[in-house]
Amino acid sequence: MSFEIFTLVSGTYSHAAAALINSLQMHGFDGQITVAHSGELNLSLAPDAPVKTIRLDALEKWIGCQKPRLLLNEARGAFAFIDADCVVGSPRLLEIIRDTVPTRPLLAVEAILPHCDYRREGWSHCVHSMLGRKSVPVENIYYNSGFIAGDVTRDAALLREWETMVDQLRDTGDLFRDEHFPMADQDCLNAILQDGTVHASALSPPDIWYAASPVNPFFHVGTGNTPLLLHCTGRNKTWELTQVPARAPHAYDLAWYKSISHPKGWARSHLDIPKAIEAWLRGSWEGRLRHNWAAVSRRLGLSGG
Repeated sequence: MSFEIFTLVSGTYSHAAAALINSLQMHGFDGQITVAHSGELNLSLAPDAPVKTIRLDALEKWIGCQKPRLLLNEARGAFAFIDADCVVGSPRLLEIIRDTVPTRPLLAVEAILPHCDYRREGWSHCVHSMLGRKSVPVENIYYNSGFIAGDVTRDAALLREWETMVDQLRDTGDLFRDEHFPMADQDCLNAILQDGTVHASALSPPDIWYAASPVNPFFHVGTGNTPLLLHCTGRNKTWELTQVPARAPHAYDLAWYKSISHPKGWARSHLDIPKAIEAWLRGSWEGRLRHNWAAVSRRLGLSGG
């Protein structure tokens, strides 16, 4: 079974998308990749790259809220949406998508949020007012909207409900703008999943690695020896580093650098990586020295890196 992959890009996320595209190439993806972008797409594509680009203009909501509409408008059958700040770590991810999507959606577990948490009650009221249906929380899992796979012909109702929820977010729909949905599109997705009526499978840590939560409460045995998908969650993005941080490179840092540096990659990022950052990513003697100095400077309250 073949499937398409979709992602969204704005601003500096072009430098993340290039790594995502190359990681798909490295792990044998043979379908089409669609990159929808707001503003300029700051990357070059090889002539043989199976990448389609779509420019999104005059967006009324934050680009992260465009996920369900993008899938409803552009997907033709089986699909996987992957956030641009992700890197595929193993071909096993593609195999699981192919095995799962014919019968049910595939989601990404990020955290535990008890079914009795007060936020879920608030989501229930919003689901009732926005979608006109009752929603009793039974789910304890909190899903990350950076990965979702399915079939648009079967899962259109789920995507339409998600679209309705994000369309009614306050203000621009950006992160932390709506008190009920501070994580915007992600909270909206969890709101419509929390009553357990959607029959889905999920990938969980450690098969998915999150930069903002590398330690998790889930069963610490995964499908393979490495994460299937690495997600650079949180505010500190690898491609935006200007100084060596006071830590060693984490799993996403290394996977991003390997993918962005692929000599025959489908995508080329127009990013000049500072020499100090590149040395740090490569684990060279100079990079380790700079990392150690950054760590010492941080402890002493000096200007770092």
